Formats: sequence, structure tokens, C-alpha cells
Amino acid sequence: NSTNLDVNFTATIKETTCDMKLVGGTGSDTVQELIIGNSSGEVRIDDVRAGTATADFKLVIVECPASLQSLKTSINGTPSGFSTKILTNGIKGSADYIGVSVARASKPDEPFVINSTADSERLVWSEVEINSKEVPLIAIMKETKANSATTG
Repeated sequence: NSTNLDVNFTATIKETTCDMKLVGGTGSDTVQELIIGNSSGEVRIDDVRAGTATADFKLVIVECPASLQSLKTSINGTPSGFSTKILTNGIKGSADYIGVSVARASKPDEPFVINSTADSERLVWSEVEINSKEVPLIAIMKETKANSATTG
């Protein structure tokens, strides 16, 4: 004896999928190189300490549904042991106690916490940013420990 069993699944979609592109450096839409400093990427330690070693770039969303109302982006990588807001320099034999923070270009003194999923610590797109389909960001080279930077 066989019995028909009908099963209905109901799902609530909490996140929509958008494609993101990086704009402002050189490379592809998803992998870009930003040059901080002069055209050769050379930066003086006093520029790092002054906060003037920066590069502007944008996250751009494409192919998002018109119904998109919320978008949250985490900055992922290896944070410095001295600050959760600074990505470590992963190149061996390079400058020491130097890293990069990422913030909105309009709020460079409020960098995002690396790997955070807390809304107050990551990039939560505003309605204006969603409608304009982009967020201007800034990468800022910083000392991970005050007055400890060395050249590489």
C-alpha cells in the first residue's frame, strides 16, 4: 500500500544577492590593487603617522533587485594584534607595525572592525548609498602600535 505525501516548504528570504564590484584601483571587478603613497607605492612613516597615506575606492552594487532595502558588508582579513580595526601587513620582510584600515570616505576616523558582523562595527549601507548603488570608501595606512613603525 502506498500513500501520497504532499510536503509544502515555506521560506522567508532575509537577504537578497547583489553582485559587488570594486572601483578605484587597478585589476578586475573583484580583485584590485590600490596604491597608497606615490606611484611606486612608497610611503613615508611621517605620512602614515599624519594619516595622509590613503587611497580612495568604492564598492558598487550591480544587478540588485529593486526591492533591496538593507545591505551589510563586513571587511574580512587578519586584524592586527594591536587593533581590531587595522588589517595586518601580510608581506614578509616588509614594513613592520603597519597596516590598513577601511572606512567610509566621509568618516575616515570611524574605521570598520575587521571580521565583525555587528552592525555598529561593519558597513551597513544607508538608503542613499543603496539608491546610488555605491559607497565611497578610504583605505588608510596606519601604525598598529604607536611610534613603532619600521620601514621594509
